[in-house]
Amino acid sequence: MHRHNVMLVNGYRISRYALRQLLEATGEFTVTEAATSAEAGAHTAIAPELLLIDISNPAKSGLEALCDLKHDFPDLPCLIVGGLDDDTLRNHYLRLGCHAYLSRDASDQAILQVACKLTARKHISGNHVASQHCLTRAAPEVPHMPHIDLSARERQVFFKLTSGKSIPSVARELLISASSVSVFRCKILRKMHCSNNAELISYAFRHRLVND
Repeated sequence: MHRHNVMLVNGYRISRYALRQLLEATGEFTVTEAATSAEAGAHTAIAPELLLIDISNPAKSGLEALCDLKHDFPDLPCLIVGGLDDDTLRNHYLRLGCHAYLSRDASDQAILQVACKLTARKHISGNHVASQHCLTRAAPEVPHMPHIDLSARERQVFFKLTSGKSIPSVARELLISASSVSVFRCKILRKMHCSNNAELISYAFRHRLVND
């Protein structure tokens, strides 16, 4: 029997343990744990079929983590669990590339059902699942926002800058040069029609893209 490999990302060990037990008890999944997106990206020998990101840890923005993981695993279906039951947040995650968003009060059965659907579609098609809207309640349509047009790397830099990180700090985290971060920052400012980091941060808070 084929076991689907799930990459589980969350900073809380007890949360990872609970989700791992839930998934592996079915006999259908093998779970690889990572405390951070950087740790997940370091598992180069593993070929996961599903990203499961538990965003209940408030220490880091879940949207930032999602963008980091989508850069490293662009073709994988992604399930977000542990967030607020909030249509605005759900919409942000869906528009940035996750395929299903389940709030923190979702049942064990709901998590298993969606994980099975996502891995089955990935296994059959070898590509993205057909539509996230059949797997999670769709959020209301909202006007287009310019951060959606950023490239995968630009989105990573955008969320790190809007969380208050300096250019050297972003460079260290992404393992690229500070000059490369500066180039990405210039491109982001142009695409976002902003003049400086303060305006980027204001945009992020206005649209609830960062933790309060």
